[in-house]
Amino acid sequence: MATFQENLDENNLVAFIMADIQFHRLIANATRNRTIEILMNTITRHDFDGWKMTLRIKGRPLKTVAEHNRIFKAIAEGGEIKTRSAMKSHLKRAVKNLQEAGFESAISDG
Repeated sequence: MATFQENLDENNLVAFIMADIQFHRLIANATRNRTIEILMNTITRHDFDGWKMTLRIKGRPLKTVAEHNRIFKAIAEGGEIKTRSAMKSHLKRAVKNLQEAGFESAISDG
């Protein structure tokens, strides 16, 4: 989790995005649900621009760090409901930030 903050502090967007992608892939792999793993690998491989759009929104990287920390903590505590809620909240906030930034077509077309 420190990698996110380090990349944020260094303003290294590419490394931050790569750490974000890895975080999501690790969670997908941890589900041991092959469909989720394939879906996440496909999204991260083919939607890099979407990741960049989200994390270029002012304040979004800092929010991402906080949201990832909540997700990680929920996983570590073993709370499925809390983890699901934290992940759902994270995804909804990212979509909302994209909408607010005017990327509505990127969300509905993708």
